[in-house]
Amino acid sequence: MQFVNLTRMEAIEKVCTMLESDCKEAYSIITLFGLSAEELLEAGASIETVKGAKNILK
Repeated sequence: MQFVNLTRMEAIEKVCTMLESDCKEAYSIITLFGLSAEELLEAGASIETVKGAKNILK
């Protein structure tokens, strides 16, 4: 999947959706933007999902 002109907020929202569906591409976006667990939790990601991705989150 290729994104053009993706803002940080759009990336956070997209990652939350992608993580819920177990999409591996979410990890690329997380590392590209350097997203934090706090940002994802504030955007609505579940605690279980964020804990599952803790090895790549800041």
